[in-house]
Amino acid sequence: MPVKFDHSTVASHPGKTKISSKKFLDYHNVRGLRRAFYAFIFKKPQDQLDKYPRFFRLIEEWKLAEIQFEYGCLNPSMIIDIDKGLIATFTNLTNNGSDPTPVVKISQQKLHLIQDKRLYVGQKIPSVSLYFRSLKEPEGNAWGDFEPLLPHYFSESMSECDDLLNRLNDKQWKCLEFGLEQVQTPTQTGLYHVVLDAKLVNTAY
Repeated sequence: MPVKFDHSTVASHPGKTKISSKKFLDYHNVRGLRRAFYAFIFKKPQDQLDKYPRFFRLIEEWKLAEIQFEYGCLNPSMIIDIDKGLIATFTNLTNNGSDPTPVVKISQQKLHLIQDKRLYVGQKIPSVSLYFRSLKEPEGNAWGDFEPLLPHYFSESMSECDDLLNRLNDKQWKCLEFGLEQVQTPTQTGLYHVVLDAKLVNTAY
């Protein structure tokens, strides 16, 4: 499927993070001659990548990852289970400034790829997310879902990752903390709608 970026909305806290082709290929476990081919291709600007056939799925993934970390929304995440690679992420799915739609998503991540940082349960970590419209309500006031990814296994700059963490504010962490308390099955992946003070959510972003 070709990458389509929805320009009708703008992230309140865009990631603005440059990703590394080396880290990206590590993430997708690409090796050998195939790795050398893609490493060469990924040096080209985005507009030149569009000429490659759509069956080069990894090129589409690369374009999407670049978009996600440049324009996607910065969100607070917390490590739930290291062995299972589980994190919890908070966001507000509302996309038009109306009543907030606070959610916590439990997702499985490739935490084993983070080699230069000691990880522990309860650790705060930044994530950058893309949002997807609901198939049932494509013109609705809230996104249907979102996908958080961690910058630590896409960026070679740990200082940039630390900067993303520092850009998250106390209200965002409170939303994650209060929301996570309402998730009864935090070791089960899924999107959980939570109830939070509207003022807290609206002032967090």
